[in-house]
Amino acid sequence: MLAATSPLLEKSIVSSSNSTFAEFVKRYQTNDWVRHGHEHFKSTDGQCPYCQQALPDDFEEQISSIFDDQYQSDLNAVKNFKTQYQHGLSTMIGILDSNALTSYSKLDLTEYKDKLELLKSLANDNLIKINDKIKEPSSTVTLTDTDSIIDEINGLITSSNQQIKNNNEIVAGKTAKKKECTIKIWELIYATLKPQVDAYHENMATFDAEINSFNEELTGIVAQGNKVKAKLAELNKQSINTTDAVDSMNALLRDSGFQGFSIRPKEGVTNVYEVVRHNGQVAENLSEGERNFISFLYFYQLVHGSQKDDGTREDKIVVIDDPVSSMDSGALFIVSALVRGMVDICRNNGSLNRQNSISQDNYIKQIFILTHNTYFHNEVTSNMTRYWDSVSFFLISKVDNNSHVKLYYREETDLQGKSKAYNVDPVQNGYHALWAELRDLSKLQNVSSVSVTHVIHQILDHYFIQMCCYDGNSIRDKILVENKHKFQIVDADGNDAVDERYYLIQSMLSYLAATKNTIVDGHFIDEAMDAQTCLRAFKEIFEIMEQDQHYAMMMGNE
Repeated sequence: MLAATSPLLEKSIVSSSNSTFAEFVKRYQTNDWVRHGHEHFKSTDGQCPYCQQALPDDFEEQISSIFDDQYQSDLNAVKNFKTQYQHGLSTMIGILDSNALTSYSKLDLTEYKDKLELLKSLANDNLIKINDKIKEPSSTVTLTDTDSIIDEINGLITSSNQQIKNNNEIVAGKTAKKKECTIKIWELIYATLKPQVDAYHENMATFDAEINSFNEELTGIVAQGNKVKAKLAELNKQSINTTDAVDSMNALLRDSGFQGFSIRPKEGVTNVYEVVRHNGQVAENLSEGERNFISFLYFYQLVHGSQKDDGTREDKIVVIDDPVSSMDSGALFIVSALVRGMVDICRNNGSLNRQNSISQDNYIKQIFILTHNTYFHNEVTSNMTRYWDSVSFFLISKVDNNSHVKLYYREETDLQGKSKAYNVDPVQNGYHALWAELRDLSKLQNVSSVSVTHVIHQILDHYFIQMCCYDGNSIRDKILVENKHKFQIVDADGNDAVDERYYLIQSMLSYLAATKNTIVDGHFIDEAMDAQTCLRAFKEIFEIMEQDQHYAMMMGNE
């Protein structure tokens, strides 16, 4: 603890001697002046340093009588107090400064540092006062109180130590505090969510009660349905269930032009039919086409019918192998339509949209159709190449007495660079083959424009001249005269001009206006005109003729 003060500081230190000179000094209170002068002028050669008069022979004795033992003892005590005060002050401030440098980082030391600076200021002031006392022992000084500021600093230290202690206790009890924190968090979550959880459990109890009620009701309905199914199965056994099939087959026979015979159930035999003439006699000597057609109708009824007593349809895999052998065009058309209907039912298993399907059923899981007849193939597979998700085309060929099955498809790369496979129909007519060749040429990088224009001429001739019944001059007039404004441009000099596409299309159409099998000697495209320009002009012809939908379909841009 720093010494607060010394009683000598407030006491005037003077000589206790009663000599004449001492009394003189006391009377005029010049003790400090005499002491300082004597200490400063040790050697005076017997003369007064101030007035230069001769000093008495006993001057040193008189001086010594002024500063007797008590005076020296008190002055030394003041000096010792200064030393102790200064040492204690230095030690204490060093410790307090060290505390500020090595303290807990999260403590707020602003007030502590302010108090410490105030203590330093007060202690320095006191040191100055002590020094003044030593210089003038006869003076009295009063030190400024530092105990109160030291107590305040000690209070701050105690508070900081308590914070450090609390923190240390938390760190030491980290595991326990962590568990306590976890418990409190879950208690908070519980208190926050309890109303919602209680409401949830109440709702779940209500829902469970409703579900149990519905399940009981459903159980009763299922039991009742099973009774109905059992009764229906029993009735089906007792009834003739071939009537609908017979009526359906006879209707199809009439629609197909087969009017010389019909089908009826055979008496005494379940699920067996017989072919009869109009006179009721069993028909004999049926042609191969008639037998095949009746066989297909029977097969068709089996596919759509049921072999179960309850009348439900089971899932089926259907295989049809060349059903139109020896049939005329009318029967072939009916068979194709019926097969296509079965294909639509099969497609319901993979299609996401059944709105355009002829049936909402999906009991045909797979269907395989094999044929040598290209007409039947085209009737069944028309526009089926676009259903890449559920339809595939195969070509079966026999080489060295071994059958080979080849999947027909083409690979194309989309905008993201991914390769995708698309259906290709192996059966094509000449017109479709031309479009297929044009599609292949359009994908080549360095294809000759002569090859492209050769295919273009044949397509234009077949479609517009033969199929649409235009003549070459009418097409030229419609495109180059009626729609000439579509080719009007402004050249670099600001004059009206005609785009080069006009002359390119003109040269293409000149072929259509020429005599058949004649090479046209006109302004035609040579290798100076690139193939892509020819293809764009070809597309523009279809657009002007309002046939762009046909172009998109044939180029595979459906």
